[in-house]
Amino acid sequence: MFTFVKAEVDDYVKAGDTIELTQACSNCSYMNLTSVKYPNKTYAFRGDSPMDSVSGEYNYSWADTDTLGIYEWCFEGDPDGSTNVPACLKFEVSNQGFSVNEGQGTIYVFLMIGVFVLFLLTLYFGIGIGGKNERDYSGKVVGVNYKKYLKFALLVVSYLILMFFFAIGKGMSYAFLASTEIYGFFNVGFTILLVSLLPLLIFAVTMTIINTIMDKKVQNALIRGIPVR
Repeated sequence: MFTFVKAEVDDYVKAGDTIELTQACSNCSYMNLTSVKYPNKTYAFRGDSPMDSVSGEYNYSWADTDTLGIYEWCFEGDPDGSTNVPACLKFEVSNQGFSVNEGQGTIYVFLMIGVFVLFLLTLYFGIGIGGKNERDYSGKVVGVNYKKYLKFALLVVSYLILMFFFAIGKGMSYAFLASTEIYGFFNVGFTILLVSLLPLLIFAVTMTIINTIMDKKVQNALIRGIPVR
């Protein structure tokens, strides 16, 4: 009988690359590829296609690897004269082309959770800080609220953290997940945030300059005893 690794996945290949389907059988006179199944269990190939033989190792070059996921390929040969003995193996198509390290995936997940919590905290405190100057019961300004600049800073930082969150999600979904929908979500989100970053920074700087000038005028008016509304 054939000897092969009894594992969930026997080999890995990067999406779009050609994989060499190999099986050793020194006592076989032939070996044929009989089927290849896509990850959704539909057949990519079904028939009898001879595999190339070199010193007891049989090989077949398979190039249809655009779909991510686990493929199953089956073959048959005649070990020790036994005719048409079947066997099947599996290979995985992924974006990175190698085995997923579970520890790395766990680190990514906890990193994403931590970054998202940090985003929520900075957004919460950024929104929570008042942006208007201090006023008395009649509505007159009695002091400049310099905390508004901290508010601006926290909101910008929360935006950058959100960008980082989407960047991590994009990298994680590309490397560890077979779902193109999840990768597309993070990729589109990151692209939108990246494109919007420059206008946001220009707006933030402009608002900071305007508020600095206005607060300077208000402070001078208050020092002179001029009422400000």
